Amino acid sequence: MNEREEFYMGYPIGTRVRVRRDLEVGKTYGDERSEVPVQVEGGMARMRGKVTTITDNEGADYGVYKLGDDGFFYNRQMFDVLPPERTEAKATWMI
Repeated sequence: MNEREEFYMGYPIGTRVRVRRDLEVGKTYGDERSEVPVQVEGGMARMRGKVTTITDNEGADYGVYKLGDDGFFYNRQMFDVLPPERTEAKATWMI
């Protein structure tokens, strides 16, 4: 799979992401791979640096996602995908 195919596959709902700490209100994020540029609105600034999850990926073909429950859409340029959370497995021993 090439980079472009991987881009358009999108991320599934529940993927953990961290919103970029350097988001600037009024700035538009996106590049030639992002078909839908997104401008940062004032309410989006409160998400800077926060870890959240993708809650809507219907716009994934266009590179946009809804994060958490703030109602705004973000594109891939506005967040970093985090590795899945690791859970500690508890050993169960039978004697």
